[in-house]
Amino acid sequence: MKGTRNKFALSSLARIAISSISAFAVILTSSIAPAFASHRSHHKSSEASQSFHSSRHSKKHHEEEASSSRHHSKKHKVAEEKSSGRHRGKAVSKAYREHLKRLAARESKHHKLSAHERRLAAREKRGHEQRLAAKMHKLHEERLAKLHRRHSEHVAQSTSRRHRHSASNPGHDARLAAHNRRLAAIEARHQARLAKRLARMSASERKQTVQNMALHSGSIVRAATAFEGTRYRFGGTSRSGFDCSGFTRYILGNTAGVEIPRTAMEQYNNGAPVSRSEMKAGDLVFFKNTYRHGISHVGIYTGNGNFVHAANSHRGVVVESLDSAYYANRFAGARRVTGRE
Repeated sequence: MKGTRNKFALSSLARIAISSISAFAVILTSSIAPAFASHRSHHKSSEASQSFHSSRHSKKHHEEEASSSRHHSKKHKVAEEKSSGRHRGKAVSKAYREHLKRLAARESKHHKLSAHERRLAAREKRGHEQRLAAKMHKLHEERLAKLHRRHSEHVAQSTSRRHRHSASNPGHDARLAAHNRRLAAIEARHQARLAKRLARMSASERKQTVQNMALHSGSIVRAATAFEGTRYRFGGTSRSGFDCSGFTRYILGNTAGVEIPRTAMEQYNNGAPVSRSEMKAGDLVFFKNTYRHGISHVGIYTGNGNFVHAANSHRGVVVESLDSAYYANRFAGARRVTGRE
């Protein structure tokens, strides 16, 4: 019994020991496995990264080798092209130089022609020019002859038509001649009128020049007599026509620079009275009862018993004597315009 119990106790202890050893193995395995797995995974990742870097480095190295090979091939190609271009340029320049040499040789050969050959060439040229001139002259003569024939034919046709027309119209030539004479007479009259008009224009221009010079001379008498022949116009105060007071006002205003009134009565009352024995050239002389009662006419004394005035519409501006019967009976007195020397 006692021995059985000891065996049972030993077996129990053995079982406990085995179970504890197995449990410890289990725990140890569970604790070591993750670390081993992590170490293994880290080892694998490092190997993968090393393989990636090595592959990338090899790829970059291959690319660099390829680019360098391309660059060397391109440089080699460019160098070959340059060398071939130089060769071509040398060949072209050589051909061009040979061409220039041939041209120079040809030119020298041309210049080495003998004097006889040059004379022959000049003679041939002159002969060609003479033949060409003769040909052109012949063509010109043929054209002139053709034109002359056409003109002769046209004249003949016109003459025949005129003769036929004259035969069919017996009085046509006479009427044509009379018409031509009438045209000639009209043309002659027109030319005569034109010549007369031009003469009048020339005379008018000469007269106007004389009048301007007289007005600028400062002499009242010279200016007044320069307008002799100007037509009379009632109320006129310009060169196109004067009345008596308009004439005296225009002459004194443009010669002496003195403004006098417009009418004969106002001019008579404006000036200083002067007796007939003391009158001087340039004084105003007045007349009464000419075309109306009272002071009605005025003129400019020119000296030696004469005066110039715008008489009437028939005579215009004229020079007359104070002793004439008409004006001696109507003389009203003389006035010297104040403000002039």
